[in-house]
Amino acid sequence: MSDETIVIRQASLADIPALRAMQALSARRLCVPAYTPRQVESFIAHGTMDESVVEDGTFFLAAAGDVVVGSAGWSTRVPGYAARTPGIAALAAAGRPRVRSVFVHPDWARRGIARRLMHTAEGAASACGHRAIELAATLSGVPLYRALGYATRPMERIRLPDGVALEVVPMTKELMRAAA
Repeated sequence: MSDETIVIRQASLADIPALRAMQALSARRLCVPAYTPRQVESFIAHGTMDESVVEDGTFFLAAAGDVVVGSAGWSTRVPGYAARTPGIAALAAAGRPRVRSVFVHPDWARRGIARRLMHTAEGAASACGHRAIELAATLSGVPLYRALGYATRPMERIRLPDGVALEVVPMTKELMRAAA
């Protein structure tokens, strides 16, 4: 299937099993060598998509036919892992828009899917009146976000609910104003 046939659309609750499966596969193949297998498994268990973001209508997927090949969204909700993890206030403040759960199926990586999903999520946040957006980047995602204009802050080491430490890079970006 060619890249031109990839459709970006709002995710639904029915998409959650396919999204979770794709995200797990993506993390297991694309987060290495930045993280250990134990860190990757903890990230899959605690740091991927919160269903509430799908329910809010701010989560998107990329599909090639019936196959989910990417995901990304945004939310002002505190990420589930942050709400359950003490000591990461910079990543857990409610009300600030943040990009959530950017993943690409490893067989579809490096084809511009994450870039398209990021533009969709940023545009949706901007259309809701937000002027800036932030994210907590995995180490493997930092190059993409830098290329998209995100500024880095100092790396943070967070402890996931199961006690596994994970290095992330907080990043921010000013958004363009949505057309009136």
